[in-house]
Amino acid sequence: EQVEQEQVDTRDLIYDIMVYQVAPALATPNSPVSSQIREVLRLLNEQYEQDKEELAGSPELTRSAILIANMRCSFGAWDAAIADYDRALSDFRAMPQETQESAQYSGWLSIIYKGKAVCYLSKNDREKAMEQLQLRLENDEKRAATMPELKPGDTISTEFIPIARDLMASMQ
Repeated sequence: EQVEQEQVDTRDLIYDIMVYQVAPALATPNSPVSSQIREVLRLLNEQYEQDKEELAGSPELTRSAILIANMRCSFGAWDAAIADYDRALSDFRAMPQETQESAQYSGWLSIIYKGKAVCYLSKNDREKAMEQLQLRLENDEKRAATMPELKPGDTISTEFIPIARDLMASMQ
């Protein structure tokens, strides 16, 4: 039974790496595996549609929606990506408030806003892009407010490093 669980964990890890890390990196129009990645994207969207009722309000569904939106954005499908980012935003807001505000998931909101901004900039809609970047900055400032005040020599917790990184990127 333990061997079976280890195999399931290994399969989940392989899926996680291939789908959430490798596939998005290859989601470009000029990729030599572009057609295969587009098929993965189609299948991911199909899987999302199958899972959306069962996984409503969960981080898993939100993560899937963000992945799909990011991949569409990488392929230059701006309007489809914006719609998918809106879907991801709805999924994010359907999660319990404490989950949304947790250090683990609060950064997803910034990913959504940044993705939409990239799409709007690519469509030459500077005004909407700036609105999204402002929302991202506000979210990152809110996240940064949860960080403890540090004194010289203090060690920052690893959970706060992404918050600081995101805030600095938003401010640029």
